[in-house]
Amino acid sequence: MAKNKNGQVKLVLTQLITDIFEKNKNVALNHKQVASKLNLSDGQSADTILEVLVEQTEKGIFIRPERGKFRLKEQKTFITGTVDMTAEGSAFIVPDDEFEKDIFVAPRKLRNALNGDKVKVYVYAKKTSGRRKEGEVVEIISRVKTDFIGVAKVSDRFAFVVPDDRKMLHDIFVPLGDLSGAKNGQKVLVGITDWPEGAKNPIGKILNVLGTQGENDTEMNAILAQYGFPLSFPEEVEHEANAIPEVVSEAEIAERRDFRDTVTFTIDPVDAKDFDDAISFKKLP
Repeated sequence: MAKNKNGQVKLVLTQLITDIFEKNKNVALNHKQVASKLNLSDGQSADTILEVLVEQTEKGIFIRPERGKFRLKEQKTFITGTVDMTAEGSAFIVPDDEFEKDIFVAPRKLRNALNGDKVKVYVYAKKTSGRRKEGEVVEIISRVKTDFIGVAKVSDRFAFVVPDDRKMLHDIFVPLGDLSGAKNGQKVLVGITDWPEGAKNPIGKILNVLGTQGENDTEMNAILAQYGFPLSFPEEVEHEANAIPEVVSEAEIAERRDFRDTVTFTIDPVDAKDFDDAISFKKLP
């Protein structure tokens, strides 16, 4: 655990040191100058910075243009981009810079990043397999999505939601007090509320119970919720819609072409709500 924590400290220091060089036009600096620009005045911090500079120079991140001084090698150590998940749990980070190649990130290096998230990635200097670049997520800049459609799995002691989204590879744990009345097997809309550090699965709360899995209305509502459409409307909107008469007035008919006596047929089923393609048949004299 201590070794892993030390590695994280060095990773953060590498990022901070990289930022110093980038802000100073990549002018060569010694480790004490870098420490000073980071407002670190104690000898131990300076020694750690020197250790990081030496290690990352061996990995190809920095170079030594002269004795005791370092600067960035002409490459980007950290990039920002968008997560594109694969079915296997790994991901490719699509850089914001269109001229940069995608960065491969193994599942254990994603740090809870989800498909579509904007992230910051540390790019390894050495290519570990083939010719592709690899790296690891060091920061989730923004979540693109926190609400998911899925099926509730409820037991006496715990509950979780299995998301429909094939690129959401983590089931969402739901405390029994946040089920909002959902029953086992029902389709629901769940929102992620927390993802504790080190936890494999996020914690969420059920926002809407859509109904029984497989029923037509349930699946239609699931599609609406998946793409962000509202499942209900404000009361005033409902009231205005209910006030619309079901019978077309004579004044309205007078402004239209009347085809009620013309034979017209469609291929839509009898319960269709939208007849958008029809053919009329009429014998001409």
